[in-house]
Amino acid sequence: MKWLKMGIATLVAVSVLSLGYGQEAQACNKTANCYAKGESVTCGYVQGRLGGMHVVTEPNGYSSYCGVTVVSGDHIIKCAGCGAVLRTQFKTCSETHSNVHCFSRANLCK
Repeated sequence: MKWLKMGIATLVAVSVLSLGYGQEAQACNKTANCYAKGESVTCGYVQGRLGGMHVVTEPNGYSSYCGVTVVSGDHIIKCAGCGAVLRTQFKTCSETHSNVHCFSRANLCK
């Protein structure tokens, strides 16, 4: 049992360490002499759509529906150093819940 626990602990440690190595950002390749690795995101054409509904149990015991509006669209990814356009990407900007007891989320695309 002792060897099993040590084996599992080692496996978890190696897994956690290996996750960090594949995360390296690449330097800008669009502009000569720009070696910045940072990126900035600019919202492009975005629109809202009904993302779904779910049932919420109110504090008084009654049930009501909550509609979720999702705002998403194309975003422009630019180099933080020189401002060159690197790519476009479809991202979700926000999720707004219609019920006051639910949590809305904003700035998801940044």
